[in-house]
Amino acid sequence: MRPTRNPRIPAEGGGARKIASGSPGAELAYLLRHDPQFRGVRREHLREVGNRVRLKDDLNIFARVLREHLSARFHSCVISASPREVVQSALERIVPAENVFGTEFAYDDRTGEISGIVHVPAHCAKASRNAFHSF
Repeated sequence: MRPTRNPRIPAEGGGARKIASGSPGAELAYLLRHDPQFRGVRREHLREVGNRVRLKDDLNIFARVLREHLSARFHSCVISASPREVVQSALERIVPAENVFGTEFAYDDRTGEISGIVHVPAHCAKASRNAFHSF
């Protein structure tokens, strides 16, 4: 299923169009970078959003059972089009930060604002189906 074009993202300007049509959920990254209403968003704001995410009640127990009570080693990875900082802080005690793959931003050293989009995971659902393999 191809995402529909967001009318708030201009059709002209190749970069915006490529990002918006190439990755489901990438519209959020584009809006965080370019929409004047979101210009003040900084890394700490994204982390705070992640801290407020409500997870399923037994997710911690499930992750602990996979880590500690199986004879095989289990490594969990998360691939998301959401900002990496949001997902990392939401899953802080469940999935190691290095195993979280999400949209990555560049930040302005002076203001702390998002200054660019470094990476957006392409077609996250397709990638996650291929992420399971034995170690």
